[in-house]
Amino acid sequence: MSDGHLFAPIEVFNEIEKDDILGPWAKQRRTLFRPLDQEQADLAKEIVKDFPGLAKPGRFGPAADPFVVALTHLENRKQAAGLFDSPVRCIAVTDEGGGPQQIPAACRAGKLTCVNLVGLFQNEGWVFR
Repeated sequence: MSDGHLFAPIEVFNEIEKDDILGPWAKQRRTLFRPLDQEQADLAKEIVKDFPGLAKPGRFGPAADPFVVALTHLENRKQAAGLFDSPVRCIAVTDEGGGPQQIPAACRAGKLTCVNLVGLFQNEGWVFR
């Protein structure tokens, strides 16, 4: 996290900040959460047009899912625009299933990589002892 390698949109913070466990953890790691900008907001709106379930209709409060997909897409676009095409790509991490209105489906449609938490640990080579 300290090198900016792991990050999330601020909407994730907004979604978890009142949680008894995740809230205090997130507040101690506020720099992990990227601020919302217009480009991210506009892309999240476009994503919700194709995947309205990501906005959690009928649920009160923040819905971070479309912003997770939007930020993943925008970060990949930034990396691809660099002088050298980086083999490292931004990936979305979620433990959601593969339902048609969930993050993995939106990522597949946008040709984005999406893994679950265990997949992240494996990709990063993290070992917990």
